[in-house]
Amino acid sequence: FIGMLVGTYSSIFIATPILVQIKERNPAVQAQAARVESRRKNSGSDTPTASFVESSRGVVTGPRQQRVKRTRSSRSGK
Repeated sequence: FIGMLVGTYSSIFIATPILVQIKERNPAVQAQAARVESRRKNSGSDTPTASFVESSRGVVTGPRQQRVKRTRSSRSGK
């Protein structure tokens, strides 16, 4: 039981940050981070905002107009 707890802790809090640091060295990831940073500076806001609109057919479209399928919740009973 202790081994499972230590392994879980290690995977979440130790291995993941190390993997992120290794991935940040990749030129493609650095280029993407630069594009995101430039878009944030140009938008004038540090926090991303998104507006979602629901049509009469129950289809939700997001900021890039992608269609999102609505599913019925098993808990709501609808």
